[in-house]
Order: sequence, then structure tokens, then C-alpha cells
Amino acid sequence: MGIFDPQFVMEYNWYCDEYGIDTISTGVTISFYMECVQRGFISTDDIGYELTFGNIEAVDRLLHEIASGKGFGKIAGQGVARGKKWVVEKYAARSGSSADAAMAELNKFAMEVKGLEFSMYVTKESLAQQGGYGLALKGPQHDEAWLIFIDQVHKELPSLSIKRMHLSGFL
Repeated sequence: MGIFDPQFVMEYNWYCDEYGIDTISTGVTISFYMECVQRGFISTDDIGYELTFGNIEAVDRLLHEIASGKGFGKIAGQGVARGKKWVVEKYAARSGSSADAAMAELNKFAMEVKGLEFSMYVTKESLAQQGGYGLALKGPQHDEAWLIFIDQVHKELPSLSIKRMHLSGFL
């Protein structure tokens, strides 16, 4: 969300815990809508306020709206998979673009599999993490996808960095 204020991050996490909502899915969903605004898919008018990266007040407001199911939170609280459909309807109606073309663009940054938002771990160093995200029963999450532990801690699976070393002649 582009927010680096530790006090707010702790408060955000506390509220998510109190409300019983997932910190990762909520943050990724809010970021998705921020990206949609930045790229012109939706506007401030669609949301009701300025939802931009780094805007603590907007994130705080949306978090509470998600928890209460009010305002734009009623839409955002449904996650990225359903959010993509809502954005496509708004954008296609306003721009005259086809729904398929709009969805293809959204799929470039709307990170979800099986309806679950991606944890934003950097997976480029772990084939196991990438595979876990794609193959876990519930989608890209960490409680089923811990092959990365075997990969990164025990070094029992080939990682991308090991393959790079082989290719470059270091191993």
C-alpha cells in the first residue's frame, strides 16, 4: 500500500485481528484498488475518496469500511477475484473497451489464484514457493505451501539461484 509508518502498520494489523480479517488479503486487495486508480481503471468518484499509494487516511477509512461492509468497503471486502469483475464493469462501460481486454489488463497485476490473493513474498528465488502458490488447495497462501522451508532452509530442492550458478559455471 506504500505505507511505511510502523505505528500505522501496527494499528492496521491490530484492527485486522480485532475484526477477524486477514491482513495479507486485505492489504493486497486495497493495493489492487490503488493500482486500478493509478492506471485509470476506476476513479475517485467510483470509490468516494482518493485511494492512492501512501494515503494512510484512505487506507484507514477503507479498512473500517471493509470490516463494517459499508461504503466502498462493501465492494473491496469481497477480495480481488470479485473486484476484478466490478472494475471491468465500471471501466468497460465508461471507456467503451471490451470486457475481455480490460480483464486481460487487470490480470497482469490482480494477483489471485483460486479466488485467494497472493502473499507478496518475493518468490523469484524459490521454485518451491512458486509451485506452492500455484498448487496449494486454497490458492497462494503459506499454510499449505511450505515447500519453501525444505528449499531454503534444508536446501533439499533445486532453487533458481542454484540453477543460475550451474548455468554460469560456478557449480
